[in-house]
Amino acid sequence: MPLLTSEMNIELALKKAHIIPKFIPENFSSTTLLEIKYANDQDVALGNELNLQDTINPPDIFFLPADESEFYTLMLIDPDAPSAQDNHYSPFRHWIVTDIPGSSSQINGNTSNQLSSYYKPSPPKGTGFHRYIFFLYKQKGGKLDINNTSIPESRAKFDFQQFAKDNQLTLVGVNFFKASS
Repeated sequence: MPLLTSEMNIELALKKAHIIPKFIPENFSSTTLLEIKYANDQDVALGNELNLQDTINPPDIFFLPADESEFYTLMLIDPDAPSAQDNHYSPFRHWIVTDIPGSSSQINGNTSNQLSSYYKPSPPKGTGFHRYIFFLYKQKGGKLDINNTSIPESRAKFDFQQFAKDNQLTLVGVNFFKASS
Protein backbone atom coordinates (compact mmCIF):
# COMPACT_ATOMS: atom_id res chain seq x y z
CA MET A 1 0.00 0.00 0.00
CA PRO A 2 1.51 3.38 -1.00
CA LEU A 3 2.31 5.95 1.62
CA LEU A 4 0.15 9.07 1.21
CA THR A 5 1.89 12.32 1.98
CA SER A 6 0.06 15.40 3.21
CA GLU A 7 0.78 17.00 -0.19
CA MET A 8 -0.94 14.08 -1.93
CA ASN A 9 -3.93 14.36 0.43
CA ILE A 10 -4.24 18.09 -0.30
CA GLU A 11 -4.04 17.53 -4.06
CA LEU A 12 -6.58 14.70 -3.93
CA ALA A 13 -9.05 16.77 -1.86
CA LEU A 14 -8.66 19.78 -4.18
CA LYS A 15 -9.28 17.62 -7.27
CA LYS A 16 -12.25 15.85 -5.71
CA ALA A 17 -13.83 19.25 -4.90
CA HIS A 18 -13.12 20.50 -8.46
CA ILE A 19 -10.83 23.25 -7.17
CA ILE A 20 -7.98 21.81 -9.25
CA PRO A 21 -7.84 22.58 -12.21
CA LYS A 22 -10.61 25.23 -12.27
CA PHE A 23 -9.09 27.63 -9.70
CA ILE A 24 -5.63 26.18 -9.14
CA PRO A 25 -3.28 24.86 -11.85
CA GLU A 26 -2.66 21.11 -12.10
CA ASN A 27 1.01 21.64 -11.24
CA PHE A 28 0.29 23.39 -7.91
CA SER A 29 2.30 22.03 -5.02
CA SER A 30 1.38 23.25 -1.54
CA THR A 31 4.45 24.44 0.35
CA THR A 32 2.65 25.86 3.36
CA LEU A 33 0.35 24.17 5.84
CA LEU A 34 -2.69 26.36 6.42
CA GLU A 35 -4.39 25.69 9.77
CA ILE A 36 -7.75 27.43 10.22
CA LYS A 37 -9.93 27.36 13.32
CA TYR A 38 -13.41 28.89 13.67
CA ALA A 39 -15.54 29.29 16.80
CA ASN A 40 -16.22 26.25 18.96
CA ASP A 41 -12.91 24.71 17.85
CA GLN A 42 -14.22 24.04 14.35
CA ASP A 43 -11.23 23.26 12.15
CA VAL A 44 -11.24 23.75 8.40
CA ALA A 45 -10.02 20.44 7.03
CA LEU A 46 -9.95 20.10 3.24
CA GLY A 47 -13.64 20.11 2.51
CA ASN A 48 -15.27 19.26 5.80
CA GLU A 49 -18.74 20.67 6.55
CA LEU A 50 -19.05 23.57 9.00
CA ASN A 51 -22.09 25.05 10.70
CA LEU A 52 -22.74 28.61 9.51
CA GLN A 53 -23.21 29.74 13.13
CA ASP A 54 -19.55 28.91 13.75
CA THR A 55 -18.37 31.01 10.79
CA ILE A 56 -20.01 34.33 11.76
CA ASN A 57 -16.70 35.75 12.97
CA PRO A 58 -13.32 35.50 11.24
CA PRO A 59 -11.28 32.42 12.07
CA ASP A 60 -7.85 32.23 13.63
CA ILE A 61 -5.28 31.15 11.07
CA PHE A 62 -1.77 29.81 11.50
CA PHE A 63 0.54 28.79 8.68
CA LEU A 64 3.77 26.78 8.43
CA PRO A 65 6.42 26.94 7.18
CA ALA A 66 6.42 30.68 7.17
CA ASP A 67 9.38 32.41 5.61
CA GLU A 68 10.04 35.02 8.29
CA SER A 69 11.50 37.50 5.84
CA GLU A 70 8.46 37.48 3.52
CA PHE A 71 4.92 38.90 3.59
CA TYR A 72 1.74 37.03 2.74
CA THR A 73 -1.79 37.66 1.46
CA LEU A 74 -4.83 35.61 2.44
CA MET A 75 -8.05 35.46 0.42
CA LEU A 76 -11.35 33.72 1.21
CA ILE A 77 -13.45 33.07 -1.90
CA ASP A 78 -16.83 31.40 -2.59
CA PRO A 79 -16.81 29.97 -6.13
CA ASP A 80 -20.44 28.83 -5.82
CA ALA A 81 -22.39 32.10 -5.67
CA PRO A 82 -25.33 32.01 -5.78
CA SER A 83 -25.10 28.21 -6.26
CA ALA A 84 -22.76 25.60 -7.68
CA GLN A 85 -25.13 25.08 -10.63
CA ASP A 86 -25.67 28.79 -11.30
CA ASN A 87 -22.49 30.57 -10.28
CA HIS A 88 -22.94 33.83 -12.18
CA TYR A 89 -21.90 35.90 -9.11
CA SER A 90 -18.73 33.87 -8.66
CA PRO A 91 -16.15 34.12 -7.41
CA PHE A 92 -17.53 35.97 -4.40
CA ARG A 93 -14.92 37.75 -2.25
CA HIS A 94 -15.33 37.13 1.48
CA TRP A 95 -12.01 38.38 2.85
CA ILE A 96 -8.60 39.72 1.83
CA VAL A 97 -5.78 40.31 4.30
CA THR A 98 -2.46 41.61 2.97
CA ASP A 99 1.04 42.22 4.31
CA ILE A 100 0.94 39.40 6.86
CA PRO A 101 4.49 39.13 8.18
CA GLY A 102 5.98 35.67 7.95
CA SER A 103 7.52 36.31 11.34
CA SER A 104 4.07 36.20 12.95
CA SER A 105 2.50 33.58 10.63
CA GLN A 106 -0.87 34.23 12.30
CA ILE A 107 -4.05 35.93 11.16
CA ASN A 108 -7.19 36.76 13.12
CA GLY A 109 -10.19 39.05 12.90
CA ASN A 110 -8.24 41.91 14.46
CA THR A 111 -5.68 41.94 11.66
CA SER A 112 -5.26 45.52 10.56
CA ASN A 113 -4.29 44.96 6.94
CA GLN A 114 -7.73 43.97 5.70
CA LEU A 115 -8.06 45.09 2.11
CA SER A 116 -11.54 43.57 2.17
CA SER A 117 -13.16 43.00 5.58
CA TYR A 118 -14.48 39.59 6.60
CA TYR A 119 -17.92 38.82 5.17
CA LYS A 120 -19.42 35.78 6.85
CA PRO A 121 -20.43 32.83 4.67
CA SER A 122 -24.16 33.10 3.95
CA PRO A 123 -25.26 30.85 1.10
CA PRO A 124 -28.87 31.42 0.00
CA LYS A 125 -31.37 28.81 1.21
CA GLY A 126 -31.90 25.93 -1.15
CA THR A 127 -28.62 26.41 -3.05
CA GLY A 128 -26.87 23.39 -1.59
CA PHE A 129 -23.32 23.29 -0.33
CA HIS A 130 -20.92 26.09 -1.14
CA ARG A 131 -17.14 25.69 -1.13
CA TYR A 132 -15.31 28.37 0.85
CA ILE A 133 -11.67 28.41 -0.21
CA PHE A 134 -8.79 30.01 1.67
CA PHE A 135 -5.85 30.90 -0.57
CA LEU A 136 -2.52 31.89 0.99
CA TYR A 137 -0.08 33.73 -1.27
CA LYS A 138 3.51 34.81 -0.80
CA GLN A 139 4.01 38.45 -1.79
CA LYS A 140 6.90 39.36 -4.06
CA GLY A 141 9.21 42.14 -2.93
CA GLY A 142 7.82 42.96 0.50
CA LYS A 143 4.61 44.80 1.30
CA LEU A 144 1.94 45.51 -1.30
CA ASP A 145 1.55 49.08 -2.47
CA ILE A 146 -1.97 49.56 -1.12
CA ASN A 147 -2.28 52.95 -2.84
CA ASN A 148 -1.92 51.20 -6.18
CA THR A 149 -3.87 48.10 -5.16
CA SER A 150 -7.52 48.47 -5.97
CA ILE A 151 -10.39 46.08 -5.67
CA PRO A 152 -13.90 46.56 -7.01
CA GLU A 153 -16.53 47.71 -4.55
CA SER A 154 -18.76 44.76 -5.40
CA ARG A 155 -17.68 41.48 -3.83
CA ALA A 156 -19.35 39.48 -6.61
CA LYS A 157 -17.43 38.34 -9.68
CA PHE A 158 -14.08 39.08 -8.05
CA ASP A 159 -11.28 37.90 -10.33
CA PHE A 160 -8.96 36.76 -7.56
CA GLN A 161 -6.63 35.07 -10.04
CA GLN A 162 -6.10 38.35 -11.89
CA PHE A 163 -5.67 40.15 -8.56
CA ALA A 164 -2.94 37.66 -7.63
CA LYS A 165 -1.26 38.08 -11.01
CA ASP A 166 -1.44 41.89 -10.91
CA ASN A 167 0.14 41.94 -7.46
CA GLN A 168 2.76 39.26 -8.19
CA LEU A 169 1.39 36.84 -5.59
CA THR A 170 2.52 33.21 -5.55
CA LEU A 171 0.08 30.61 -4.21
CA VAL A 172 1.68 28.62 -1.38
CA GLY A 173 -1.24 27.15 0.58
CA VAL A 174 -4.92 26.24 0.28
CA ASN A 175 -7.63 24.94 2.58
CA PHE A 176 -11.41 24.89 2.28
CA PHE A 177 -14.69 23.93 3.87
CA LYS A 178 -18.28 23.45 2.76
CA ALA A 179 -21.43 24.99 4.22
CA SER A 180 -25.10 25.28 3.36
CA SER A 181 -28.08 27.08 4.84
